[in-house]
Amino acid sequence: MGKDLIIIKNEASLPITHIGTLFPTLNIQLLDVLVVPLLTKNIISISKLIFFFLLFTFIDILFFIQNFQIKRVVQPIGEMKAYIY
Repeated sequence: MGKDLIIIKNEASLPITHIGTLFPTLNIQLLDVLVVPLLTKNIISISKLIFFFLLFTFIDILFFIQNFQIKRVVQPIGEMKAYIY
């Protein structure tokens, strides 16, 4: 790390301080999470999550996450807030 950056919409460069693992729920493990302390929102890569056999369903202002290998909901319904899921 140290010199790795992400570039956001306004072309500002923000430093990545380290990479880690996150368990947002008991059933979901996120690998290679980039820690960028200057970001004010958490951003998630849906394409990376689909690699782990997760299916995302967005309905109006709600969403839920299923594991399509075991055909089970692994994350209860979440809500959209301020147009962000």
